[in-house]
Amino acid sequence: MTLNLGLRYDYFPPYHEVLDRWSYLDANAINPATGTPGALRFAGNRGADISCQCRTPVHTYMKNWGPRIGFAYSVNDKTVVRGGFAIVYSRAGGVGGRVGAGTGTSQAGFTANLVLPSAQTTGVTAGPSYYLNNSSAFQAAGLANTAFGGPGFVLPQPVSPSATALSTAAGNYINSSGAYQSPGSAPGYADPYLSGRAPEVNFYNFGVQRALTKDLTIMVNYSGSQAHFLSTGSNARGYWAGQLNPAYVAALGSLLASDGSTPLLNAAATTANLAIARQALPGLNAPYASYTAAAAKNSGASIARMLTAFPQYSGTTDTWGNVGNTSYNSLQISLNQRAWKGLTYTMNYTYSRNLGDDNTFRSGFDIPAEASSTGIASHQGRADRGYTTVAVPQALSLYGVYELPFGKGGIGGDHFLVRALAGGWQFSSIFTYGSGTPLAVTATSCTASLQGQCMPDLNPNFNGSARINGKFGKGITAKNLGAVQFIDPHAFSTPNAYPTAGKTAITKIGNAPRTRPLNLWNPSNYNADASLRRTFNITPERVKFIFEVDCLNVTNKVRFGGISQAWADPTISTSAAAASQFGTVGSASGNRDFQFAARVNF
Repeated sequence: MTLNLGLRYDYFPPYHEVLDRWSYLDANAINPATGTPGALRFAGNRGADISCQCRTPVHTYMKNWGPRIGFAYSVNDKTVVRGGFAIVYSRAGGVGGRVGAGTGTSQAGFTANLVLPSAQTTGVTAGPSYYLNNSSAFQAAGLANTAFGGPGFVLPQPVSPSATALSTAAGNYINSSGAYQSPGSAPGYADPYLSGRAPEVNFYNFGVQRALTKDLTIMVNYSGSQAHFLSTGSNARGYWAGQLNPAYVAALGSLLASDGSTPLLNAAATTANLAIARQALPGLNAPYASYTAAAAKNSGASIARMLTAFPQYSGTTDTWGNVGNTSYNSLQISLNQRAWKGLTYTMNYTYSRNLGDDNTFRSGFDIPAEASSTGIASHQGRADRGYTTVAVPQALSLYGVYELPFGKGGIGGDHFLVRALAGGWQFSSIFTYGSGTPLAVTATSCTASLQGQCMPDLNPNFNGSARINGKFGKGITAKNLGAVQFIDPHAFSTPNAYPTAGKTAITKIGNAPRTRPLNLWNPSNYNADASLRRTFNITPERVKFIFEVDCLNVTNKVRFGGISQAWADPTISTSAAAASQFGTVGSASGNRDFQFAARVNF
């Protein structure tokens, strides 16, 4: 028995900037423009009225302890049992390595507009906005210059953090001029806890190695992992991503605005429309006093926007809200042949299942049954858990070397011609196969405002296979690439909608799985490379001449990819469905390639 024990500690401080020049959305600060929670806040010690009086609002997580344990037990002289477990931490999100790693959540409040002199783009005097050249030729032409921006140009001073910047991007209100103030996107949100959590992966494995002969061994292993705090994009948490809670869609989705045709959720939050909304949600009020007045001037101040967490912005970004999870489980078989009659090879086969909720989300909230196209409620993120977009359930690799049995010490070794022509040749090859990754079909036909990724429904009236026209790429040439559909668009349908008496309807949340709907996968691929080599002794020991022929992609396999996964409803618009090229092949690559090489070793 051999036992290995270890313990590692990782210290991952969150994002810092050397002069604290970054900003973020403070969800608790009162916005001076609207009087509601949610305003820009600066990092650094710039006064409690405008900054957090800290270098970062993100807490440093101090418990990144990573134990390791491994063992090997020899059952007998032919059998060994091995196992191991480890917790490993990595970098992403607020601790570096991904979105915001270089700039933090926002640079709002620090930027300055740099406007250079205009360039002359036409005519005989065409030229750049300024030259940086002090040569004699430029001096003679009167164009000499060594100043950035041209002679007399003055660089604008960087903007200093101030209280006036706290309402940056706020809108959907009536400003001091009596005009509608358009909103902008809020500074990114830096979650105090999640932004400080490094991705955490628990690895574990158990396996048996057995000697089948003195030269042939087999290994059978189970290998798995659980990963948490992974990057998910920006729509995993609906509250912080500026999404509308589907509970409001369920309550108001069937109502029309005061004009009798516009879905209430998409309509401006006027006094009349608010009154309609209150019939379904008693006690509902505008988020701040001037929101209704703004809605009378611009439909951007809508009912749906009003019901989000921060209606004064056009959107919010959950920059470091890493809440993704994955689980990986696999069976791994390896066969290793040491040199035996000139042959050595290794074969590795993996059968795995890689599941997660690590990508796009149709909603970052719990989905009530009334908002789901299937009428089934689901917890936040559960509807989008499935095969990860990088899952490859089956993988096979085989590589080996074979010394051809001719010449000295082999067949025909006592014949000069056999030794001269057939002796010393070595053949090697590599073969790899990977099953396709799952397709992730999305849609564009959803009409509910401020939701996550639009997903279609699985068409309940569709029977048979969703795959058509044979294997991916069948009959494809350069001329018709992107023109042949290999997925039947009628296998999907627009999500069910709330009844609105024939008017424009609000759709519910689609029920198609995030990945592998109707068992749809990207094309599998394989590749075979081969090499033939011979070594000639120029001198008995030291100087050798080596000749080699390599063939890449021996079978001339074409790899098809770029499958279009954006579905458009053919029953609504045939032209839009055709333009989407749904189910078509977007790329084709791969060709047989021979390479010849010769060299002298000494």
